Amino acid sequence: MKPLVRRLATVGAALGLATGSAAAPAWADEGVEVRRVLTVMVNFQDSRLDDPDAQRALAERTYFGKSGSMSAYYAQVSLGRARFVPATDTPVLGPFDLPMNGAGCKNAEIHDRTAEALKARGIDPDDYEHLSIVFPDQVSKCPWAGLGTVGGGKTWMPHWALDTPDALIHEIGHNLGFPHHARLRCTPGKGLSACAQDGHSGKTPMGAGGAKAGMTAAELLHRGWVTAAERATVTEPGVFTLRTLYSRGPGLRVLEVPLADGERALVELRGPSGALDTAVAGVHLYRVTDGRYDKSALVDFTEQDASKSAPSADALPAGAVVLDPGRGISLQVEDRDATTATVTVRFAGKPEPAGREAAGGGHAPGTAAPSTKAAATGGEPTAGPGPASAPAADPGVAGAGEPSQPLLADSGAGDGKGLLASLGAGLLAVGGGVLFAVRRRRAAATGAAGTGRG
Repeated sequence: MKPLVRRLATVGAALGLATGSAAAPAWADEGVEVRRVLTVMVNFQDSRLDDPDAQRALAERTYFGKSGSMSAYYAQVSLGRARFVPATDTPVLGPFDLPMNGAGCKNAEIHDRTAEALKARGIDPDDYEHLSIVFPDQVSKCPWAGLGTVGGGKTWMPHWALDTPDALIHEIGHNLGFPHHARLRCTPGKGLSACAQDGHSGKTPMGAGGAKAGMTAAELLHRGWVTAAERATVTEPGVFTLRTLYSRGPGLRVLEVPLADGERALVELRGPSGALDTAVAGVHLYRVTDGRYDKSALVDFTEQDASKSAPSADALPAGAVVLDPGRGISLQVEDRDATTATVTVRFAGKPEPAGREAAGGGHAPGTAAPSTKAAATGGEPTAGPGPASAPAADPGVAGAGEPSQPLLADSGAGDGKGLLASLGAGLLAVGGGVLFAVRRRRAAATGAAGTGRG
């Protein structure tokens, strides 16, 4: 495995890539979203994959293996509600010899030449949702461990980046509409009125959490991977019991609290579940603006970052946390153990909710005390339509009514200072959209093993 150095780099100009429209995913009879991935190996005129058979075997494991793969990861985080499968009977096609040189890392030309080779073989974009191109990087020397269109269906993977699934999971996450995920450091006692962006969240592969972290509640809502029975919109005082986000069974996984000015706060409980969240634990709060679950941020009232030895170091501490002083909404973590957490939500001018005892005992996990009025709602995900609906906008389009601006993101992580040392510096307005780019370079001199975080 080649070591990777994670280094933040901003992009100074738009990358001219036409995202195009990916085919709408199929839906199995049981309501499982099935996404077809066309994985293609390619060669260049000036460089070739050294051992195509070994590269093919590695790609099959990394993309579609029963464990430790991209497909296994998304099956876990969706609790079986999404499946990534090979688009053809042959899981990995090629290698195709492209009529181009690899020097210069020309990702747009790599895609176009690959599309031409596929068309010549009778394969067109209607046959898959994701096109993932594996290419030799000896001459290209691309400055990233993976590149993906945000909300589109294209990924580019250097041959050496498939030793672990981390970069691939991250890039497929971009295809699903997820940008890089940030952390907001907030002053205790001042709610959301005194917050500043501070690096990556560490709670998702999109925020440098790697493949061992699950995704956030906001990302799951964006894809529609949380059922109506697993979430509650809180509009009245109440006491609620949350179960860990990736556990199975009855009960609430997500609390959603409407705030002022169209903002929402999401509350989740994280903890080890199977192979997920080995270094993520505790009750976490996310800020959502304008209903855009795909653009949430972690709200952190601590000065700590979680680690494998302290997975809940940056979780919400016990005690009241004012979320919205303007509306007088506060949230308090009452109790927490390895599998459940009791959370009280108060509203100024409304009666105090029933005590913890009322919410426990005779109430199943996820139910509220008798005085609580919680509107359970499945809502509508920002992307990822259900079986009977269609996307609000084509993949790659910034939003309804906005210019069709492709979004591109490359896989990267920090240089020891964090993935997004300054998120503002990593966001560029491009037409009606935003270009997210964080670059990752290889450097054997560091001697540090890569984790594939991006």
